[in-house]
Amino acid sequence: MLFVGLGLAFCGACSPSARGVERPVPEWTYPLRVTIGAGEFEAVDAELERRAALPADEYFALCLRAEVRVKLERYDEAAADLRRALEQERPDAPSAWRAWLRYELGFLTFHFVGTPQEALEHYGAALAIDPRHFKSLEHRGFVHAELGDFAAAAADWRQALECWPAQIEPSERVWVTEWLVVALHSLGRSEEAESVERDESARRAGADSGG
Repeated sequence: MLFVGLGLAFCGACSPSARGVERPVPEWTYPLRVTIGAGEFEAVDAELERRAALPADEYFALCLRAEVRVKLERYDEAAADLRRALEQERPDAPSAWRAWLRYELGFLTFHFVGTPQEALEHYGAALAIDPRHFKSLEHRGFVHAELGDFAAAAADWRQALECWPAQIEPSERVWVTEWLVVALHSLGRSEEAESVERDESARRAGADSGG
């Protein structure tokens, strides 16, 4: 399954946004995220239901409940929660959560509950918030490839690799590199493809040696 890393964007330390200081992530979210990460989904049901009914907590509760529903493969319900969160999202919501919400809607609309065009719009919205959101770049590349636009796919995958955080999902980075190389060869850009392969091999060798 392609779904990966929901918790990745839920960073507790959010940088100030261009609009001003962002709303803090509520403390109550942290133990629930740990419980969700442990796969104990039933243990958070009642608390998320209660929090979703509170105006001050609704946004965060909906995002977390969507995470649970994705893990349970209840994709329609997850998308409904995220769309509801998007509708009542505050301008000062943490940018990491705002970008993740749009990324996840892109993933769901492409694979399960919508259209490729909807997915492109959601990924684009995530990248408007965070231009270095590597997961949005990676998965938007797959949408472009599905639509036959390999030049756009290659551009997204190359940028995703440039933005990829160190030590984050190295096996998936290898996979994205392989898709990028295939796309470049299909576009007749074989020298560029070989350069990507050399650069990635050197990067992995440096990482393995601790350099």
